[in-house]
Amino acid sequence: MLKILSVATAITLANSAVLADEPPDNWKPENFGGAFVTVSDQATGGCWTNINEATTYLEDQLRLIGFEVVEEPDFETNPDVFFEENLVDATLVIYAQRWNGLCLGQFQLVLWGNVSPIDEPNLVVRNPIGWPLANPMYDRKNLNIEVLDEISKAVSVWHERLPHNRHEEDEQ
Repeated sequence: MLKILSVATAITLANSAVLADEPPDNWKPENFGGAFVTVSDQATGGCWTNINEATTYLEDQLRLIGFEVVEEPDFETNPDVFFEENLVDATLVIYAQRWNGLCLGQFQLVLWGNVSPIDEPNLVVRNPIGWPLANPMYDRKNLNIEVLDEISKAVSVWHERLPHNRHEEDEQ
């Protein structure tokens, strides 16, 4: 369990360092063809039981900041749909397990989108856009409320860090 918390702390610190970078202004939600949610449940011991509620809540939060939420595409029939439709994959991963009566875990949210490397502008690759956010969590019963709180915070932070939002705040 200490290994999980060490990894969560390392990721959180690494993400804090990434926050210093200036994001491009073209990451506005309206510049994408839509966003869909992917969930990876790596929780055991009943530590996370509201997966459907968390998925719906993440979709709602994405809508609130301007994304059109779409169904996850069928990549088997059209493997290029991610690039053709300029989609964002909001991947939520929850790692958790019980240890000495506590649910200990980690929240991670990464928004994947199409980006072009600065040195190769004609190349488009699928890469994180914005900041992958990760935080450790714990609770005696389960992490359901903590996951919802982290979703709200993560989407809000992602959106607030966009340059067009920071300029609006500066003007007020």
